[in-house]
Amino acid sequence: MESVGVKVWWFDRSIDGPMDRRKRRSRPSSHRRPSDGIKLEAHCEDLLALVRILVGLRIDRAIMADSSGFQERLQELTDTLQHRKHLLEAEKQMQSIRQLALQEANAKLDQIQRLTHDMKNKAEDMSSTIGRLETQRGAVHARLDDILHETRLLAEQIIDLEQQKDSASQFYEKNKEEMQTHQRRSQEHRSELELEINKLEKQMEELQRSSSERKRQISEIDAAIEAEEEKRQKMMSTKEEVIHEIASNSKKVEKAEAALEHAKGDIKRIEIQLTADVRARTEQVTFLRRENEYWEDQVFQRMRKRTQLQRDLEILENRVAEKSKVLYG
Repeated sequence: MESVGVKVWWFDRSIDGPMDRRKRRSRPSSHRRPSDGIKLEAHCEDLLALVRILVGLRIDRAIMADSSGFQERLQELTDTLQHRKHLLEAEKQMQSIRQLALQEANAKLDQIQRLTHDMKNKAEDMSSTIGRLETQRGAVHARLDDILHETRLLAEQIIDLEQQKDSASQFYEKNKEEMQTHQRRSQEHRSELELEINKLEKQMEELQRSSSERKRQISEIDAAIEAEEEKRQKMMSTKEEVIHEIASNSKKVEKAEAALEHAKGDIKRIEIQLTADVRARTEQVTFLRRENEYWEDQVFQRMRKRTQLQRDLEILENRVAEKSKVLYG
């Protein structure tokens, strides 16, 4: 409980001896000199301490009870003590509220820092994911270029094989026509050219063998052409699959880019909101700090005033002790 300052004026003309009647008439009672009485300043934590001080000064209780303003002053002191008690309680409540507000502000600031750190990590993860997708897209494009080059080479080989097939067919037709011509000549000149027929038969056998060999070569060429055709079909299907995969990867990349743009927008909005929250919290903390400094200054002023009043009280107690010795021997 804070001490209460009490001032008591106690006049006794016996201190300075009898006063001249003319001086007493010329100076009213409200303008007496300090030497006309004793000024008592006391700091009491409660009314009991005040009563103890008054009893220590040997003031008669009957005089205290008969004083016209003593009861009113006593009630005023009681009200003042209650008012000071309420002020102290309110000050304690304000201190607790300030502490809670500071704790809440610090917690909010920590939460904001954690959210900012998490959003930065997410942005870095999205950037790394986009980099990997770009790398994969470049590899797919390179693979597609290789497949197209191989397809062009296969097409050129197929064209060469078709040209060889046409040449073989033309050669076969040419040999067939020559054989028919020899047969006609042999039939027309059979009687005359029997020896030549034998030779021609031998030539025919050779031509047949050559024809069989040509047929076998043509069959092999046809088989090779069919194999190349199947290979070309497989390459075309592989090309279509690769094109489909590239299209799907392109769609994935577009979706990832759209998600990245959306995430960037969210990050920007969150940064704006966090900046506004931090600014508001900073202003609130600044206001609370200023208020705390104000109340600390008030407490310091009151403590200094209390120290000064304690010193004055000690001086007055010494004076009262000296006056008591003079009055009561």
